[in-house]
Amino acid sequence: MVRNVALIILLDEENKILFQHRTNDAPQYPGRWGFFGGGVHPNETPMDGVKRETYEELNYVLLNPELILTFDYKSIDREGKKYYFKERCADKNDLKLQEG
Repeated sequence: MVRNVALIILLDEENKILFQHRTNDAPQYPGRWGFFGGGVHPNETPMDGVKRETYEELNYVLLNPELILTFDYKSIDREGKKYYFKERCADKNDLKLQEG
């Protein structure tokens, strides 16, 4: 199965990276730390996907995400491209965890 993934690296005002700690009952990667983001829908660009995922997961609108890394990946049941974006978060107090 081909699945492209778009992830956001959010930096706070002190240049610290903000991570997500997934709950133990999360459907994917339970109990793990990671970046916010997820699958890119077939009708989306990676930029559209990272903006949608960030809004769904954090109720936060990305203003100007910068693409910093793209690579091909392959696992047992999936393959595709991973797109990593970064953006400085205007105010981390505006983030509201809604998923994971």
